[in-house]
Amino acid sequence: MGFRQVQVQTDSLSAIQLIGSAGERHPHLALISEVRRLQALDWRVEIIHVYREGNVVADYLASLGHGRPPGDHFVDA
Repeated sequence: MGFRQVQVQTDSLSAIQLIGSAGERHPHLALISEVRRLQALDWRVEIIHVYREGNVVADYLASLGHGRPPGDHFVDA
């Protein structure tokens, strides 16, 4: 989509920590490695922690996804 700057908000501090420091024997290493690969592309990616209570975007997306079939869904804001 041509984005050059992306901010990822998550309420999972452990996910942020794993992306930064997971060892080579972590059970989710393939997923963590893919996140790191995407971060290394030619764009600016910022991953920040937000408190679950304040994450209205996640609540909105969760409500959109409720009842949809599994798979990829794209939301045009």
